[in-house]
Amino acid sequence: MDATPLAAAVADNDLAEAARLLADGAETDALAMGNGRDAQTPLTVALSRGFSEAVRLLLENRADPNFPDARGYPLDAATDENDVALLLGFGADPNLDFDGGLSPFATAALGPSRFWCAAAMLGRATADARMLRLAAERGNVQAAMIFAKAGARLDEACDGEPAVAYLSRMLGPETAAAIAENA
Repeated sequence: MDATPLAAAVADNDLAEAARLLADGAETDALAMGNGRDAQTPLTVALSRGFSEAVRLLLENRADPNFPDARGYPLDAATDENDVALLLGFGADPNLDFDGGLSPFATAALGPSRFWCAAAMLGRATADARMLRLAAERGNVQAAMIFAKAGARLDEACDGEPAVAYLSRMLGPETAAAIAENA
């Protein structure tokens, strides 16, 4: 798919042209650039390129902070804490599951370089025993701690076993105790 004029202006970080197109009624919530699994909205184009002023312009002009593209939600595309805060301020929900998968919060916490993003979502995000189990399976103590801080109950069962027992078995009893203590 060729880029729509708005997506092209955003991709070039041409704020004046983007503002003109928005004033003329350009569609903000549509797949506007790329094909198939690479299709993006103007908002996710701006986010993925780190164009924070374009992100703000789009959100101030009706872009839905929860409208997904082919890869996930806008929070999944955010490249810095300011953009995460901006999205959350405009109503982005870090708890939405994408296509039956993980929420932006869970994806960020479990990802190799997006822990900062999950930390920025604390206070708005929720977690459950399933997320604790995923963190333990991946040996990701940092993610387990943030999920516990986000409210995942250590006594909640996942696949018939309390999360704390699974954490203890996978990460060790001392680590499980530290996670419980910091929750």
